[in-house]
Amino acid sequence: MSRRGNCYDNTHLESFFSNLKLEMGQHFTCVTVAVQKIRDYLQFYNILRRHSRLKYRSPVEYETFNP
Repeated sequence: MSRRGNCYDNTHLESFFSNLKLEMGQHFTCVTVAVQKIRDYLQFYNILRRHSRLKYRSPVEYETFNP
């Protein structure tokens, strides 16, 4: 939650949810299926997905990279 009147407190989370909605792009009829698909997406997002902010490396690659 952000502070009252400060929309910039929550920008990282808002960006993540925007990506989640855009990349998942589907509606679910069953909560169980939705939970599993979101868990799969989180695995993908944190392990495989390339992030421009991390010089187009996945978070795992970025953390293990030694310049």
